[in-house]
Amino acid sequence: MNPKDFRAAYLETIYTVGEMRFRLSSQPTSQTLFDNRRFSVVTAYNPRSQLLEKAENQARHQQLEADVLALGWQSAPSLGSSPSGDWIEHGLLIWDAPLELVLDLARRYGQHAILFAEAGQVALVWCESGELEWFFVLSAD
Repeated sequence: MNPKDFRAAYLETIYTVGEMRFRLSSQPTSQTLFDNRRFSVVTAYNPRSQLLEKAENQARHQQLEADVLALGWQSAPSLGSSPSGDWIEHGLLIWDAPLELVLDLARRYGQHAILFAEAGQVALVWCESGELEWFFVLSAD
């Protein structure tokens, strides 16, 4: 299946970091995240959108945390969930890391896409091609 077949799911996802809950919007908004600081959001859960057992996802997440720590990157816990809450993936918001390096990490974990934010906009970045689709942020509260 083409990774972009999952585009609608990424656009419906509610992303949570700390107290902030947001979605992607194709319509301009006045909302921004984290004072426009650069960040990426990546998960190790469910590679290629294939549902794994909870223990396996947790082990993959712990390895992702170890990899990010080894790279010397600052991070914070993140969560991506479907609106119904029946699909939940823990991940990491990674501060200020170069996009290509975060993409390499996401590819190692078999991900279709990551989020990348810069200058007040958020991109859905397709891991396979490196293509960026830019969006605005919409509060999910």
